Amino acid sequence: MKEIKGMVSVIVPFYNRENFLRNCIESLISQTYKNIEIILVDDGSSDRSRKICKEYESKNSSVKLIAKDKNEGVVKARKAGVDFCNGEFVMFVDSDDRPKLDMVQVAVEANKESKYDLVIFNFKSEIRPHLYRYFDILELDGNIEDFYKRIHKFYQTVYLTYVFNKLYKAKYLKNNENFFKYNYKIAEDLQLNLGYFENRKTIKIINKVLYTYNMINESSASKKCFAEYYMTTSFQSIRFGKSSWRSTVILKKMNYSKKCFLAIPGIRFFTLQEHMLWQKI
Repeated sequence: MKEIKGMVSVIVPFYNRENFLRNCIESLISQTYKNIEIILVDDGSSDRSRKICKEYESKNSSVKLIAKDKNEGVVKARKAGVDFCNGEFVMFVDSDDRPKLDMVQVAVEANKESKYDLVIFNFKSEIRPHLYRYFDILELDGNIEDFYKRIHKFYQTVYLTYVFNKLYKAKYLKNNENFFKYNYKIAEDLQLNLGYFENRKTIKIINKVLYTYNMINESSASKKCFAEYYMTTSFQSIRFGKSSWRSTVILKKMNYSKKCFLAIPGIRFFTLQEHMLWQKI
């Protein structure tokens, strides 16, 4: 498919999310930036999720449904969305989260003339109903080598652990099958980002909260956090370069110490001082 300049493809993988999908889809079709396509990837749901998506698809031309018959996991679901998309840029949204209505617009405006290979923005986590927390992140505008050199100041999970707070260039995701080669059940966001960072040149980081991450729904596959997994499989393989192309080059550039890297896998494992703000609404 020919890439449509300026278009943002928002990819939403889901599995049995009938209780959350409407709010998520409504927040996307109401975005202030209108040059978007909303790609809903049903990963073999058995509830009413697909029916809800078909309803929106029939009413809104920007909504497109990919219906998979088999549940294969979020990595393959994302790949299906990337393969299908027409946009110049790609964003990923979890089906039980809430993007701000200007999320896409602010991200695109931060990347005027497609200058940056990656845009990262801030988000807040809803840890209990109406109780949020977020990090006051450092901003950056320039060469990605500057990010590597200052990595000791960029230890929060905002930068590498998640895909939902980023604006990617579609051509880099489409042209590298390795991003989706391994169907990880956890830490899949981190793996994609480590691969994407490789060979990228420019980055923009903005300290604007544009997304609400739902940590209340712990049943979501992307929100589960297993200490044993992180401290053995994910941490050991990435930290010591056993994950081949995904990690070796990136970690050498970042010059990680063990103490610093422990901060990346999940918010529960921070060993460095946290700059955490609590907000009661």
